[in-house]
Amino acid sequence: MKKMLLAALAAVLCLVSCEKAQTNKILGTWEAEKIYLNVEGFEMAVDIKEVSGGSISLTFKKDGTATMTERIEGESFSDTCDYSYSNDILTLSFEGESISIPTTITGDILTMKVTPEMMEDEDIQGNMKIVWTRR
Repeated sequence: MKKMLLAALAAVLCLVSCEKAQTNKILGTWEAEKIYLNVEGFEMAVDIKEVSGGSISLTFKKDGTATMTERIEGESFSDTCDYSYSNDILTLSFEGESISIPTTITGDILTMKVTPEMMEDEDIQGNMKIVWTRR
């Protein structure tokens, strides 16, 4: 009985620590580098800095909030939302709605896979991949 209790406790601790470790992996500021997308059957890679002349960053904080900041042509725009990250799914919640995005982190590279249904954009026919680098 004692062994079963210890095994169950170990399993629970492992699950809790794994979830916390994954959440901690996403903390910090990430800068969008490239977007890979399919527009009307044409696949392309877009360099964010080159196309926008600015930058897009996403900062994840320990308090469960994330802030996206766009800096374009000397102007800066920010928006904040709530987030959670578990089992390679990033969920962003704002204005009563939420979106869940498959997201992987390898070292200092964060990759989001966005589907046309998430974007609600008729021009995007295939999946879109956004690659971010940790700053």
